[in-house]
Amino acid sequence: MEALLYSGSEPAAVERALASALPQGTPIVRGTAPTDQRSPAKATTPALAPGWSIAPRPGSGDEARIQPIEVVDTGRKFEALTGRKWTGREREALQSGKVLALSPEYLDGDRVGLALPLDGSKYDTSRHVNGAALAEPVDDTTRSRAAAYVTSATVRAWGAETVDYSVIATTGDQAPPAGLDDELASVLDWRGPPPRAPRHRSRPKPSQVPRP
Repeated sequence: MEALLYSGSEPAAVERALASALPQGTPIVRGTAPTDQRSPAKATTPALAPGWSIAPRPGSGDEARIQPIEVVDTGRKFEALTGRKWTGREREALQSGKVLALSPEYLDGDRVGLALPLDGSKYDTSRHVNGAALAEPVDDTTRSRAAAYVTSATVRAWGAETVDYSVIATTGDQAPPAGLDDELASVLDWRGPPPRAPRHRSRPKPSQVPRP
């Protein structure tokens, strides 16, 4: 499940609310994205700050599938997002500053194309970065929320910054506890439209998912 952060939201308060309502030991991490230094100031809420994305390689047939990039600094967060531990190769790739792509259509040799948000729904896809690797297989749920992982150090090396846009709790196949929506609404401190209810999706076992 994922609680999106709003203007005035305090991520630590959302984490505490989830920890008190969910079984002890439930993995709880923050959703973090790379973004232009000006984007958080222009956005009405962290959840709407335009993040930097990854663009499929030209000629892949999937050029329109621009997908978000997620910031992953620890094995704990990697496991919370994917349902499995990172391999030594994946850890080394991330910690050495590489982009870890979750699907092969985003790789152009050992480099990837970035998609930087412009006005409206347009992107600048002219920037490419060297240093990329393909992750081991992950499930469709994992790929649906981000197509690549990088560390915060890599984001800073790009000249960008990071923004926390959500708090994520990995509950497996368990449904959210009754009353959790109301408890989260009291700590999200939303302003404007009502806060979106936490998203809940079951996750298949990674071992059942073939490599793309």
